[in-house]
Amino acid sequence: MQNPVSSWSWGWSSARWKLGWFPVLLLALLPLVAGCPKGKGEKNAVSGKVTLDGKPVAGEVVFVWADGKQLASPVGLNGEYKISNPHTGSAKIVVKGMGSPGGGGKEKDPGAGSAGGAAPPAKYGSASTTPLSYEVKEGNHTHDIPLSP
Repeated sequence: MQNPVSSWSWGWSSARWKLGWFPVLLLALLPLVAGCPKGKGEKNAVSGKVTLDGKPVAGEVVFVWADGKQLASPVGLNGEYKISNPHTGSAKIVVKGMGSPGGGGKEKDPGAGSAGGAAPPAKYGSASTTPLSYEVKEGNHTHDIPLSP
């Protein structure tokens, strides 16, 4: 009588065993080799429109926090801006014109304000003189910035 265990076959020869597990092993290790997503997508954002007397402003919006960190956004043709992944907390809002130092200059920046857009008054051009501030919270928020002359 034959031993049932010895006659039972796994169906894998030595070579088939190595080759049979290789694709499984490769699939298991692929995320480690390729790199896993770090979840660095946009968590917070502040967007809105910058206007002066109801007209879009040409230039750049800069959020400045007390620790000196800054995030900037060009102002689009229709006055829209978007600050992606800002820090939470109170920030001063600086609005620089197209010709202001650090305010976009004459570069052809896609999404930057049009040459025909309104120029922001000088008082909005630095963190020490701007009267604008915003409390940034987690999530996506809309904050329109109406400027006065």
